Amino acid sequence: MSAVPARVEDRDPAPVLALIERMATDPAADVDKLERLMAMHERLLERRAREDFAAALVALKPELPKIKRSRFNQQTQSYYAPLEDIIEVVDPILHKHGFAIATKVVEQTDSRITVRAELWHVGGHVEHTDVVMPVDDKGIGGRANKTMLHATASAITYGKRYGVCAILNIATGIDSDGSLPPRGYSSHAEEPRDATQFKTTARNASAAAADEHLLAEARREAGAGSRALDAFWSGLQTQSDKDLVKTIGRELRELAMAADEMRQEEPAEA
Repeated sequence: MSAVPARVEDRDPAPVLALIERMATDPAADVDKLERLMAMHERLLERRAREDFAAALVALKPELPKIKRSRFNQQTQSYYAPLEDIIEVVDPILHKHGFAIATKVVEQTDSRITVRAELWHVGGHVEHTDVVMPVDDKGIGGRANKTMLHATASAITYGKRYGVCAILNIATGIDSDGSLPPRGYSSHAEEPRDATQFKTTARNASAAAADEHLLAEARREAGAGSRALDAFWSGLQTQSDKDLVKTIGRELRELAMAADEMRQEEPAEA
């Protein structure tokens, strides 16, 4: 079973946000310090989004199948997988894991078109890849066989198809480059799957989630001040936990110092 990654909002760096909210309502608050805290909060959210993207992609990848080449091209005498077949197969799987595919033209000249395929995650992170396609109005024999409008539309469709396959790292079988497939080859063959590899991937995703929980707890304690952070550090049981917390040590110290300063600036109760 694939490990289900926690959503970004479930691991929101609340201590930083709480400090920002407190400083924002204080007329005497240090504006520079407030801006640094806001920048830290944005970096944390961006990192969480990237981590959620990576964990979801690990869970998604084993479910992506090889796409069958179902359509025959009379001109090249080869089978290929049309874009609509690819989208029909991958869209439900992507949606299940919080992903969506988008494609767009980002550059166009008389001789070439650049198509961008984007992979969006519900957490807000996006990855993309660009495919540059020639606007070619000629067939295999070198003679013009389509209008420039048709050639442009064809280049865009090719760019979308190759871009989607590239960013998802999915295969449609042997790419024979327009020639006939080798004897005995079936475009409907399934790739063997290594169950041991999938189990290892799931364990790694689970360990990553546990690490994130520990780091979130460290940030929460740091938001309560230096004493709380010191007590949290003293309570760590293993060297591996301490090594993990050390990776965000600077961030924790800044957070604890900001909390201490805020406490000092609060007026004493009458």
